[in-house]
Amino acid sequence: TGSDVTNGLSDLYKCPQFSAVVTYLDVAAPIGGTVTIGFPDAETAAVINGGALSRSFYATPGKGARVTDMWIGKRQGVTVSLISNSLSL
Repeated sequence: TGSDVTNGLSDLYKCPQFSAVVTYLDVAAPIGGTVTIGFPDAETAAVINGGALSRSFYATPGKGARVTDMWIGKRQGVTVSLISNSLSL
């Protein structure tokens, strides 16, 4: 935390029924400016460990679906996306 080592790092997991993409965001990294990140109250799904969680869904019948959870805390954030060829997410 507080460096650019994990800022923007993504991991890809390929599972039998879906793929998962996990992206790490370090908002405490020194970038020479001020960073403000968050969600409008209407887009916040929950408050977990002092951070806000937002969830979004995308689905195209017959083509697949994607659900994305983005958690933003005071110093870091994590985005997890599950992508499937079925609509069973």
